[in-house]
Amino acid sequence: MVRFEQVDKTYLKNGRSVAALRHINVDIAAGSVFGIIGHSGAGKSTLLRLINGLEAPTTGRLSVLGQDLGQASASALKTLQKQIGMVFQHFNLLDSKTVFENVALPLRLNKVGSIEIEERVMDLLEYVGLADKAHVRPNQLSGGQKQRVGIARALVNRPQILLCDEATSALDPQTTASILALLKRINQEQGITIILITHEMEVIQKIAHQVAVMSGGEIVESGDTADIFQHPKHPVTQEFIATVIQKDFPLKLVQQLHSAKNQDSQIVRLEFLQQSAQQTVMNDMLLTHTVKANILFANMIEIDGQVIGSMFVQLTGRLAERKVALQYLIDRNVVVDQGVAYV
Repeated sequence: MVRFEQVDKTYLKNGRSVAALRHINVDIAAGSVFGIIGHSGAGKSTLLRLINGLEAPTTGRLSVLGQDLGQASASALKTLQKQIGMVFQHFNLLDSKTVFENVALPLRLNKVGSIEIEERVMDLLEYVGLADKAHVRPNQLSGGQKQRVGIARALVNRPQILLCDEATSALDPQTTASILALLKRINQEQGITIILITHEMEVIQKIAHQVAVMSGGEIVESGDTADIFQHPKHPVTQEFIATVIQKDFPLKLVQQLHSAKNQDSQIVRLEFLQQSAQQTVMNDMLLTHTVKANILFANMIEIDGQVIGSMFVQLTGRLAERKVALQYLIDRNVVVDQGVAYV
């Protein structure tokens, strides 16, 4: 569907070359939801501009929908761009036009007949839950409603790829969840490939099948979202994941717990993946081993259909007994981190 092969992108600034992208190699499969995450200036937006043909690679090869963009003629590029929809962070709606007219605009530019425009626009407004807002203007809508209009407009040409540029960063958490649910539905029901850029790992967690982490114009880590969450390698990836899965523990609480200088206890972080997250592993361990467990913090999240649970536990008992208990958990696919970091 989309393939980057050793793609670089450089710009001339004040007479010198500035690298925006370096050695990008990534495959985005048809029908997937692919997330691209990074801090501001990481190169995410440049990557999107290459995909939709607004920019050309400086070196390397980029193919989209089987078309080598480096070899595409102007007319071939224009045809390709009709297969790519775009959803913007700040909606990019025309306040002088109604909701219907905003969604219909790409069709009018393509000289589609009025009867077909009426049918396609109203079908899409029904799909995104805004049929009753067809004849109001954008300034009468909430942020979430405006983004639904933006999504309907992006879909009106029946694209194969939908690009989302920070599509939820201007929205509150509840509205963000509803927009992500809509995008997920579009992917599942229509098979449209969605490529979204974001600086929020929670967005990646909720919707993306695969993810690429960018820093300094490079992809520093990529793979299946669940795998990246479970085994992050690069410091930037670990930083993002820490915003969703707590991996550090408050030092002040540790000091309070150890105020009695109890040498027979330790704090460990446990991570439960898939099968172990759905079984009574902790309860079984406590019933069969002579240790006590004080659960200090626990949460559970779902990533691309996989359940991941994490827990901070104060384990009390003799050292040998604690070792046996922790090995019991390890043998049952629980990830045990005994070197807990403190904040």
